[in-house]
Amino acid sequence: MAAWRWLYANLIEWIVGVLLLAIVLITIWQVFSRYILNSPLSWSDEVAQLLLVWAAFLGSAVGIKRNSHLKIDFATALLPTPARRFATLLVNVLVLVVAISMTVYGWQFYFNTANDTSTSLGFPRNLFYLPIPISGMLMIALLIPATISSVRDPNYKYARPASDQV
Repeated sequence: MAAWRWLYANLIEWIVGVLLLAIVLITIWQVFSRYILNSPLSWSDEVAQLLLVWAAFLGSAVGIKRNSHLKIDFATALLPTPARRFATLLVNVLVLVVAISMTVYGWQFYFNTANDTSTSLGFPRNLFYLPIPISGMLMIALLIPATISSVRDPNYKYARPASDQV
């Protein structure tokens, strides 16, 4: 059971890590094949772009999970507890609105681009847009419990700040 909990808690981060590793390896192979073998790959640029889009959007959900998105903490730290609680709630609600918009409009964009194909590989172009609604749904799933907890307890941290993580 502990293995399942660990997998659930860390799966998105591992997926992002694997995607970034794949981008690095594909890019290294492209440089090697272009300059050493004098035979550039036709597919590497498009695959690296696709993986980068997925890593960026899934990485935004990881940022929500870790509470490590860019914010101005020193200003809210100066506020009294009720105002700090309200500021946290306001920020979470605004991010939730963005995540809902990403989900709704991301699905619309995904389905509107279903007939387009990629240039070099011929796979559906909407694979580039699929991470938008998926990331939005993940952000919603992570933000709702964090927002509820922050309302109940003003000192609650739904994730350790990024500076505390090793």
